Amino acid sequence: MQKTRALLLLFFGAQVAFEPFLSVSGMPQPQGGGAAEGENQEPMPYEFDWKVSDQKAEPDGAFFQHQESKQESAPDRTEGEYRTWLPDGRLMIVSYYVDGESGFVPTITYEDNHVPQWEK
Repeated sequence: MQKTRALLLLFFGAQVAFEPFLSVSGMPQPQGGGAAEGENQEPMPYEFDWKVSDQKAEPDGAFFQHQESKQESAPDRTEGEYRTWLPDGRLMIVSYYVDGESGFVPTITYEDNHVPQWEK
């Protein structure tokens, strides 16, 4: 179970590190091209979320979730949050945004003695 948690944390770190180079689909963004110079491009809003909630995973269960969105009203801002239940019983919550040139700006908090709400 600790290996699974470590791999997921590694995945999130890699996703954050390479986010500037990836499109929503995870494919590399083309260099140049796209709309003609001076042409107004509409923002591309999106939302996604996923969750792992497995009480039977060894040794103590697995609980992870991630959600992210970009709104048409704020095309230069991406907001999201992911939660990971740590082996010591705490829930790590990383709320983040990317706004224009700011890069990835996380706020990391912890909830002690967290008990996941297991999906059935």
